[in-house]
Amino acid sequence: HGISAAAPFLPSSYHMLFQIHEILRFHCLVTATVTFTLWNFAIMPVIYFKGCNTDIKKKKFIKFFFGFNLVQAHLLNIVYAILNTIISSPRRFIVTDLWCSMATLLAYTLFYLLFMD
Repeated sequence: HGISAAAPFLPSSYHMLFQIHEILRFHCLVTATVTFTLWNFAIMPVIYFKGCNTDIKKKKFIKFFFGFNLVQAHLLNIVYAILNTIISSPRRFIVTDLWCSMATLLAYTLFYLLFMD
């Protein structure tokens, strides 16, 4: 996401980081959407309703949930992704973007299975 955030400020569209941004645009948008959706509509409600059984725990969780770091990571992440991938780049998504995203997903999965597991 950092490369996508820097892309509008690069000197030209031929800059190497801009080319990497173009390859990862769709992947950044998809991962931000998945993070936003799962955290805010699946994980957070389960933790709040099932994991916090007292009012004190619920208040602490809400304070934690609306803390600066989680707001940046899970709430504003989708806003940043839309600004960096759709608004800042006039190019529409094409099939190649999907293929690049799938290749990134495959590399990420292989990394986890082969090295992290």
